[in-house]
Amino acid sequence: MSNRAICAYYLVAAVLGLNLWWSAGARLARPEAGAARPLEPLVSFDPAAVREVRVSRSGRSVVLERAVGGRERWRAVRPAGAAVPADLVDALLDALSTLPPVEVVSADGSTAARFGLKPARTVVALKTAGGAEDTVFLGERNPTRTAVYAGKGSGPLYMIGLNAQYYADLILEQAGGR
Repeated sequence: MSNRAICAYYLVAAVLGLNLWWSAGARLARPEAGAARPLEPLVSFDPAAVREVRVSRSGRSVVLERAVGGRERWRAVRPAGAAVPADLVDALLDALSTLPPVEVVSADGSTAARFGLKPARTVVALKTAGGAEDTVFLGERNPTRTAVYAGKGSGPLYMIGLNAQYYADLILEQAGGR
C-alpha cells in the first residue's frame, strides 16, 4: 500500500471521527422533548392520610378502608368478608406515592388507548380523610414487560415500575376478585 493511500485512509477516519464527536456532543447538549424524568410521584399525598382504597378491574372491585383502633390496619368493605393483608395495601400506597415515574410517554392523554389506558386495565382510586381523591389508571406492560403504562385522566401518560400493578393484582387475588 502506498503512502498516499495510507494518508487518505487516515484523513477519512479523522473526518468520520470528528463528525461522530460533533454530533454526539450536540445531542448531549440539548435535551429531547419528553425525555425529562418527572421528579414527583403519581400520587401527591401522604400514604398515612389515605382512608379508602378501591382497586377495580374487569367489573370487579375491592374496597378497603383503614380501620383505626389500637393499631391501624385495613379491612375489606367489598367484597364482604374478604381478607386482604394490610401489608399489600401499604405496599401499593407506597409504590404510588413515593416512586416517581420512570418516563413520560406522552404529554397528553390522546394516545391512552394505545397503551391500554382507555379503558384502563386496572383502576386504583384513593380517598383521604380530608376528602381529597386521586385516581390512577394502569394499562398494559411495556414491550420488555419491565414497566406498566399509567395515567391520571386526560393528563400526561407515564411508564411506572411494575410494583403498583403487582400489588394491585395481589389485592384483587386475595379478595377473590381475579
